[in-house]
Amino acid sequence: MKRQYLEVPYPERGAAKRLGAQWDPQARAWWVPSPAPAALYARWMPPAVGEGPLTTVRLLVIPEDCWKCSAQTSSIVGVLAGEDEESFVPFGEELARAIAAVVTPAELALLGIGELRPRWSRSGAAVMSNGCVRCGVVQGAAPLQDALAGHISDDGTYAELEVARVNLRLPG
Repeated sequence: MKRQYLEVPYPERGAAKRLGAQWDPQARAWWVPSPAPAALYARWMPPAVGEGPLTTVRLLVIPEDCWKCSAQTSSIVGVLAGEDEESFVPFGEELARAIAAVVTPAELALLGIGELRPRWSRSGAAVMSNGCVRCGVVQGAAPLQDALAGHISDDGTYAELEVARVNLRLPG
């Protein structure tokens, strides 16, 4: 059975359950059988990923130690959409959704990268973020940006951070 994962805020979990959503403890997300009735679950459906053409991009990561379990993990910091450094697209909500739409968590894990998924902030908003490959805990965006800035300021290049090439629909 194909699953449609939902982005259900913690305070709304009871409502989702009453409408038939089920909790997936491994994905740590609510889901319904796909295709799901749009009217029932519209408020929790993740935004659609772009409809543009597929583009081959170079996936860029920063290796780091997880702040919680100390395991070596890699987090996505962006992509190169072309062959030059000027084609850098930084990691953000839309890019994370585009990558998650085509690269499975198992494929990411083979590259030492934790799952990309929505994680709930204290403000109540879901934000797509990098997770630790071992324990799944969110890897903070600010430390990753600092690590990337440090790499570039030390005369590093984006291309040195490439771990794979993937085809995806780049955000607008």
